[in-house]
Amino acid sequence: MENKKIEFHCSKCNKRLFDYIAGDMCVEIEMKCERCKRVMRLKKYTELQIRTKSVNGKFLV
Repeated sequence: MENKKIEFHCSKCNKRLFDYIAGDMCVEIEMKCERCKRVMRLKKYTELQIRTKSVNGKFLV
């Protein structure tokens, strides 16, 4: 599997939240969009799930 960067973006306003580069692990991430003030939480996501749901290195939350 490639070790490519995945950009996390808010699905409401498309603001770039952060970049994700990691190994094979289970993540629990909570983030807040500074533009639209939306709070998003990813629970029990694996890197494989994140990579398969990303489109052109971009993951909308």
